[in-house]
Amino acid sequence: MQAAGCRPRLFNTQTKKEFGDLLIEDHKIRSFVKEKYKFALIAKIEIERTRDFVVVQLHSARPGIIIGRKGQEVERLEAELEKLIGRRMELKIVEI
Repeated sequence: MQAAGCRPRLFNTQTKKEFGDLLIEDHKIRSFVKEKYKFALIAKIEIERTRDFVVVQLHSARPGIIIGRKGQEVERLEAELEKLIGRRMELKIVEI
C-alpha cells in the first residue's frame, strides 16, 4: 500500500543492497521535507537520480512558503538535503 503522493520511480540498480540504500535515502528525503514543510501543503514528492545527482520535485499548493524571499529558503533546503544524503541536489518546486 502506498502513501498518497509517494509513487516510486523505477530505476535500474546493480544490486539489491544498492536498491535498499536508495529506498532508505528516499524515505529520509520524504520524511525530512514533509516534517519541515507540513504547512506548505505538499501533495507529491518525486525523486529522480543520476549517478551522483538527485533531482527532487515538490508539488505544492503553497510554493511561496517553500521558495521564501528571493529564493533563500530553497537554497537552505537544498543545502540541508545535500548534507542529509551526501549527494549533489537540485530542488524544483511545482505549483499545483
